[in-house]
Amino acid sequence: MRKAFWLALLTLLLCGCTQTGANPGNYPYEPDTPAPAVHEGVFTSEHGTMTFSGDGESIVIDFDTMLAELTGLPEGAQEGTYVFLSGNLPPHGSFPVRYDIAHELQITVGEQSAVIDMGLASEDGRSGTAGVDTVTPERIPMLFSGDRFFSVVFQKEDGRSVEHFFFQESNGSDYDRWAVYQLDFEYGSYTAVIKPEGVKEEDARTLNVDKRFSRQLGSILRAYDVASWNGFDGKDTAVTDGIGFTLRIVLSDGTEIEATGYMEWPERYNTAADKVHELFLDAYQTVG
Repeated sequence: MRKAFWLALLTLLLCGCTQTGANPGNYPYEPDTPAPAVHEGVFTSEHGTMTFSGDGESIVIDFDTMLAELTGLPEGAQEGTYVFLSGNLPPHGSFPVRYDIAHELQITVGEQSAVIDMGLASEDGRSGTAGVDTVTPERIPMLFSGDRFFSVVFQKEDGRSVEHFFFQESNGSDYDRWAVYQLDFEYGSYTAVIKPEGVKEEDARTLNVDKRFSRQLGSILRAYDVASWNGFDGKDTAVTDGIGFTLRIVLSDGTEIEATGYMEWPERYNTAADKVHELFLDAYQTVG
């Protein structure tokens, strides 16, 4: 009787361990839902693009210098293959899995192959989030770490492009301290007018930029949901000689986005503005 009791208890404990998630094979968790459709189309970030054919394995990457160095893959347009991976699961290593539970993305170009962490960095860069639903049909975030965590987020293009962009950030009444950026698409080409903060108006530069520049700008606008700023008009009249901004965007489908503020800003303004400054200043300094 006592022996039967202990055998029954042992069986119960062993079964309980298995049911609560202990997997002696340590295989990747597979959700009990239909697998999501494979990625298809162009995904952009401020550091490049990834174009998926829809066959579940072919990819064309176009990374800038920074992202190429981070991933160890070639810079510029490259054809290759890809697979999403589970992340290291000893003793079996990393397995191909559906992307909604992936921790890694492996991209192979010729004889070069890179395994890149998938995830999103926290706002302060102290931590990163990976795993379930980090990669979605509309978003592929690459997670890197050095002194801090940071993400390069690829967003799926929706077919619209930026045809006009005007952004002005004022810093007091001295116009030389203002930053003014403009981008226009006319007659099949892009022209940017760039006056950084601290530069006199006569030293502003007019540059011909390529479609990649426009895609980088579009990626920033999508990543920080700048479209949601439309109609924002915030003013703190109690402050004199403060900081303000004016924004106007026209997309290829006719959509217009307008926002203005003085000592008041829409959600995620600072981060988005920093990215816009970085993009236009890089172009200004490259020509200089």
